[in-house]
Amino acid sequence: MASDLSSFLKGELANTLEQLLSKSVSIDSVSKLDVDSLDDSQCIDISVKFEFADISSSWNFLYLP
Repeated sequence: MASDLSSFLKGELANTLEQLLSKSVSIDSVSKLDVDSLDDSQCIDISVKFEFADISSSWNFLYLP
């Protein structure tokens, strides 16, 4: 089940970024969150690294439903 979600998230995130940036996008990995570090919170942690010709930037997003 987790591998099914990983593939789905990678595909959907890549598709969204390609539409927003009009650039080719690849998602290297989707990894499981360490639940013990959340202290009874529910969230989705998204770490994104953007790499362009000579620019690299890493962003972290937390989604709290």
